[in-house]
Amino acid sequence: MGSITLTLPSGENQTFEIDGDEPTQEESLAINNYISSNRSVNERNLDDFFGLAGQGSSSGLSSAPEEYQDSFIGMSPNRDMYDKDVDYSSGIKNQGFRLAFSNLNNDRERELYLDKKLGPRGEFWDTDKGGRFILTTQGRQKLGNAGEGKIAIDEEGLSWSDVTDFIGEAGLPLAGAVLGTVAAIGLAPVSAPLLAASGLAGLGAGIGSLADEAQQAARGVADEDAKSVASRALTEAVLASAGEFVVGAGLNTARRLIKGAGGVGKTNKLGFAEDVFLGRATSDAGKKTAAELQALVDDGYKLDITGEGLADRPITGINVRLFETIMPGRLDENA
Repeated sequence: MGSITLTLPSGENQTFEIDGDEPTQEESLAINNYISSNRSVNERNLDDFFGLAGQGSSSGLSSAPEEYQDSFIGMSPNRDMYDKDVDYSSGIKNQGFRLAFSNLNNDRERELYLDKKLGPRGEFWDTDKGGRFILTTQGRQKLGNAGEGKIAIDEEGLSWSDVTDFIGEAGLPLAGAVLGTVAAIGLAPVSAPLLAASGLAGLGAGIGSLADEAQQAARGVADEDAKSVASRALTEAVLASAGEFVVGAGLNTARRLIKGAGGVGKTNKLGFAEDVFLGRATSDAGKKTAAELQALVDDGYKLDITGEGLADRPITGINVRLFETIMPGRLDENA
């Protein structure tokens, strides 16, 4: 266990314990953080101790935190991957711009979009040392941001603008998957609705991905070859299909454990595979029974739900009888 003593602005000496003869990067950062507010007084002591004098960015304390416009970035051990004169905390709040920008698939497309939307690189926009896209004062003001100085388009950390970014990135494929799932409600065969829903969700996601690429081409910002476009569409389709099936099978399993096997009556229950993995609504015998009941209704018979068939459902029976007592005749009117 070693130690180093530094002189504080008050004139007092402060001793810092370190593991060895030389401080680690973590120890250097911790010491620097402790006295960063008084670095102007202690700068010579720190430079001498950490070997910074005349060496610039050769050690763990390569850039003093106060040199960064963004104090949060200035305290990060990875701060050398950020530009000192950029605001990384605020982000661009123009949601239309964020939606269009996040919709793009690679840096070349983002550069094309910024050139068309704002103007030439260097004057309106640029990238930092880590490849992040930033706007200049002219660029941000062209979007209605009244601030001055460079600003990162996407702020560090989480914000509500990340929701907009997500919609831009995955909106059309996700919408296609949802529409495919909804279509399965009306088009899926009774024998395998879950499989049909999975297939149509995947098809919808794939079509949505291709539609996304088409609108990028219409905007003049598409810059991908056909192989990349097809590969992404296939990936979206597989992920949507697999996700629909896994979630559906999980819900079917939970329903089966809680409510029992699907089917009609005590003798027409579905097997595990067809109930969970196919998602069948009823067995063949159950469908036959339902068809016979529907034929009776078509012939003018009315269903009686106030008494018979409620023996195994006491809560439902109580509610039905209570409703009939309070509003007599309404069940018959709506039967």
